[in-house]
Amino acid sequence: MFRAISCFVCLALLGLALVAPNTQASLSCSEITGTTHTTGGTLDSMSGTADSTIGGESRPATITASITDFSAPNADGVREAKILHRFDFGDGDSFSTSGQATLTPSDTAGMYRLTSPSRMTEGAGSYAESRGQVMLRGEVNLDRPESNLEVHGTICN
Repeated sequence: MFRAISCFVCLALLGLALVAPNTQASLSCSEITGTTHTTGGTLDSMSGTADSTIGGESRPATITASITDFSAPNADGVREAKILHRFDFGDGDSFSTSGQATLTPSDTAGMYRLTSPSRMTEGAGSYAESRGQVMLRGEVNLDRPESNLEVHGTICN
């Protein structure tokens, strides 16, 4: 008797699942591209600008950035560090990214080539429910906190 009731309940739930409307909305994704430039401050508190395009729309932003938690250099001078960015578009829209950066020394003292796959960690305004990933590549001067990075990625709402 218990087995029959269990089978009936399972079949009823399966039937409901098959006829229930799909409540999961499909995501709409947009490409993000652009450049960032930061100058001044300290490595854990830089600020600057971003010339970005999201989904074909120009979206200039102010940015804050930090590079922290540096590893000791390996035999080739390569270091790892945590990198954070906050893009603020000035209209209530913003998002933040976090990633692990690889810093490869260049021929100029203090200058490193930076590569960092980063993911969105939070957003506000039209990016409040967004998810995404960006790849940051460019140069950073660790002696005189400055950076020039290219941004490429995808943001999904």
